[in-house]
This record gives sequence, C-alpha cells and structure tokens, in this order.
Amino acid sequence: MDCPSLILTQPSCLTPVYAAQVTRLALNRYRHKSIVPKELTHSSRSFIDVAITETSRRPNAFTLLEMLIVLTVIGILAAFLFPAFHQAGLKARSVRCAQNLRQIGLGMEMYADADPYSRLPGNELYGRPPVGLDPNPSWIFNLNEWVGSVQRIRICPSDSLAPRRETNASSSYVLNQYTSQDQRHTAPRQHGNLNASLTDPEGNPIFIVPHIRRLDAIPNPSSTMVVFEGSDLGFLIGDERTHPDTWFQGWENVLADINPTRHGNSANYLYADWHVESLRAVKLKARIESGDNFAVPGR
Repeated sequence: MDCPSLILTQPSCLTPVYAAQVTRLALNRYRHKSIVPKELTHSSRSFIDVAITETSRRPNAFTLLEMLIVLTVIGILAAFLFPAFHQAGLKARSVRCAQNLRQIGLGMEMYADADPYSRLPGNELYGRPPVGLDPNPSWIFNLNEWVGSVQRIRICPSDSLAPRRETNASSSYVLNQYTSQDQRHTAPRQHGNLNASLTDPEGNPIFIVPHIRRLDAIPNPSSTMVVFEGSDLGFLIGDERTHPDTWFQGWENVLADINPTRHGNSANYLYADWHVESLRAVKLKARIESGDNFAVPGR
C-alpha cells in the first residue's frame, strides 16, 4: 500500500506533519477523479470529504486586499470614462443644436424670398404662438409658415433656461440686430458711416453700424452672422436680438446678449449663407478685445 493510501486508511500511524503532506497528495489524486478507494474506513472518508469541501471553498473567497484592488481599478476606469461620456453628451447636443439652426436658416431664407423687400425676419410678429403660451412671443414664430412648426427647433438641447423659454414662447436663439432691424431713419446721416463715432452720456465712444436687413444687400454672407445662441444671464421676452453697439465696451456686454460657451467652450452660429459654424469662445473674445466686432455684417 502506498503512502497516500496508508495515511487515508490509518491516519493516526504517522506524525501530524508528514500525515498532512501525504493527505494533501492523496486529495490531489482523488478530488479531480471523484474516486475514493473502497478500502477507506468511514472516518477516513469523512476526513477526505471535509478536506475536499474546505479546499474547494478557499479559491472562491476574496480577501480584503483583493476587493480594495478591484475597487481601485473600477475607480480609475470611471475617472477616465465619465469625462469621455460627458464630452460625448455635449457633442451630441451641439449637433442637435446645429440641426435646429439649419432648419431656422431654411425658414429665414424662405421668409426673405416671400418678403417684398427681401428682408430677414425681425421682432415683428406675424405668426401666432401655440395656445397657452405668452401672448408676446419670440421672433421665431414668424417662421411657422415656412418650417411647419418651430416648436421642435426653437429650444437648444443644452439651454439651461429651456423650461422657462418653452413656457414663455421664447427661444434659445437670438437675432443679430444689424441684420434684423430696419435702419433708424431718424439718426443723423453720419451714423450710417462705420467710421463715424459719437459719445454716450458718460463720454464713451459709440460706433454706429448700418443695419442691413435685406438679404440681397448683406456683404459677404458667408462671414455675416445672423443668429446667435442667446444668453443665460438675462431673460427678455419679445426682445430676442443682440445689442452689438455696446459690445465695444467689453466682453461682459457680449455675454449679456449671447452665450458663447453653451456647448462647453464653444457655441453655434448661423450665417447669412445659411451654413452653421461652431466657434470657440476664446477666439471671439480675442476679436472683441482687439476691436473687431464679429456681429458687424461682412466681418
């Protein structure tokens, strides 16, 4: 009889250390074959059953250190993946916003084609908002006739004021004053000169830019912005246009009219040739600080 069989049939005849070693060898032999020698006694069989059960349990248990390692790995992966998911969400909403602006551009083009003077839409309201909304609605409802319904395109998916704008018949998108308002005929003639300047009551210079609402008169349509993403700092109903005559006073005046960081560090802009661009806020801020007002037609 070999050693493993000896220790399994007569486990008390050997020293404890040697008996443990031989028992381990016997278990390794029989556990995978599911075979227990017939000559084993009842006590030896119970000894093997207990040993096999305890041995099979140990590999499935996690130590505290192993659990900490797993949790650490999960935390590291989450730290990398969550920003990626956030950026993906921002990009998706920016794409949907750009699609809204393209539909708005299509409606504005048809609006100008139908206007006797080829004018772009302004704040004058010719279309009615849906029942239950504010009676003094946004300019965008002028496009209902041309796009079917502006309900699905008037709110940017990234607009933090979306619920308020939806309830108050407002829009996430604002018009460029220079391309949506008729020229003020009461202004002195020199006001129509881009280089002419006046001063406000505090002595600050005011540069008057001519308004060009007729689509066929806009210089360089591919570089003329006609619609911006509206500011989240203020909330005006019925006056959803920019006031770029004040932008020369500083970036804060720009932020009062538009939101150049609605999609992270950029926003979407609709041009007079109806293409949409996503521009970084830092570049637009640099233009304002250098004296280049990007709302001026043809710039």
